[in-house]
Amino acid sequence: VNRVTSPAPIESGVRQELLGLKGKMTNVVILLDRSGSMNVGDRWNDALSVVETWLRYLPVQRCALITFSDQCAQYPPYGLWPVTGAEGANNRSQLIKQVLELKPEGNTDTLSALATAYAYNGNDRADTIILFTDGAPYVPPPGSSRSAGGETGGNMRHSKDQMDAVLALASSNPGIPINVVAIGNYYDQKELTEFLIKLSQKTGGVFIGR
Repeated sequence: VNRVTSPAPIESGVRQELLGLKGKMTNVVILLDRSGSMNVGDRWNDALSVVETWLRYLPVQRCALITFSDQCAQYPPYGLWPVTGAEGANNRSQLIKQVLELKPEGNTDTLSALATAYAYNGNDRADTIILFTDGAPYVPPPGSSRSAGGETGGNMRHSKDQMDAVLALASSNPGIPINVVAIGNYYDQKELTEFLIKLSQKTGGVFIGR
């Protein structure tokens, strides 16, 4: 397992090879978990800080942010934005500004977020995905409570089904590395840790534990 942490910004910038990230980094889609558990400690601020730093220093050419809890939100609403040059600097600021206005709440619909990332096509087709998450995929079955059962272990069986669905979706979209950045106490849940590592390995990405 490749475990690294995000280095502090340096004059020459954060380099892809220092982080061990995989992918062409031309069209990057960042999936950012904003479920309720991201309110614990500094998880949310930590994730935002890393996203902002990587957008600024990594050799990303075009990017989109997808935040997810019970539902997904795309920034920009369609396509990918260029994040290089003068136009790109403004777009990066706009992406971060949109996310800073959000508050973590709800469950963890990782499956819908990944499906949204794969839905970009043509010149916007993703060649690299970076997933920031602290919890297992979980959205309650229709008609059940909307509490975060999957994240608290209250319904791990249903959460496991969603893990399997995420892995199946990733397998059906080969050639796009998913770099997984695990946040918080993910290591306390054996099933979650194994899932996140498998998701990165299965797609040719890396697993980064923070």
